[in-house]
Amino acid sequence: MPTDVSAAFEEFARRLRTLPGETAAQGAHRISIDACLRSNLGMKSMFTSGSFGRGTNIPNHSDVDRFAIFPADVWEASSRAALIKVLIGLRRRFPTTSIRIDSPGVRIDFADGEELNEVIPVFQVSEAPSARVFIMPDRIGRAWMKAAPEANTNFIDEVDQARGERVRPLIRFTKAWKYVNNFRFISSFYLEMFVATYANTLPGAWLHRIEYGRDLEKVFRTLAVQSFPPIQDALGIQIEAAVGWSRSAARGTALAAANVVATANNHAAAALPWNSRMRAAFVVWQKLFNGKFPAYG
Repeated sequence: MPTDVSAAFEEFARRLRTLPGETAAQGAHRISIDACLRSNLGMKSMFTSGSFGRGTNIPNHSDVDRFAIFPADVWEASSRAALIKVLIGLRRRFPTTSIRIDSPGVRIDFADGEELNEVIPVFQVSEAPSARVFIMPDRIGRAWMKAAPEANTNFIDEVDQARGERVRPLIRFTKAWKYVNNFRFISSFYLEMFVATYANTLPGAWLHRIEYGRDLEKVFRTLAVQSFPPIQDALGIQIEAAVGWSRSAARGTALAAANVVATANNHAAAALPWNSRMRAAFVVWQKLFNGKFPAYG
């Protein structure tokens, strides 16, 4: 087990990566979902989006988001009506599987427990292959909103490469904080794009190498000061932190996290040659991640 925080973060990053079993199950379920939607609803094509598509998923927490592209002639004025159509079609193919609407998609909980699938009905409104724009159901499941998943994946790829492949781990740490503390009303996608945007605005990589402890504090501190501000994705589409979430509650949540991280960083900075301070740093990181951070060695 690690005896310094840097090594612990590297181990934590490994734990948060996709497991081989998850990848295998993904492929098996995709084929049956694809066949169902093509035959029952006339779907044109489907691709994996969301955190699995962007390489930022968290094991045992992230759904596999599948963008199901439908032709314009099955357009529905209400996104709720489109979700109901997909729900009915999937239930015909999987009558004994738990399937329900969970906007912006239809959630399928397969009995093997390997993954949670979310099928999101979309219609393409832009033809550019490198930056296709779709409309998808909003979080309330009534209207439609724009989405550009491939452009956002490309943006995260570019920022991650420019920062020595340390942005995706930073995103995963931030999302892990959300999941292990059960902060359901914070959008995971918002956190991904906020962290990627933060990393993109840092000085040149030769001036600022991402250090997980230091940069986590900056991310949380910025979220607290700005009260989870609306941000824009790679194509300028606005992203909200959560629907109907109190900005004062949001600020307090991030401020508490920033203060915990600051305490952990202070302990680690003063650790040598007194290992008790390093142990104390681990205890505080454990608090932030609700016991999921690697234990001191």
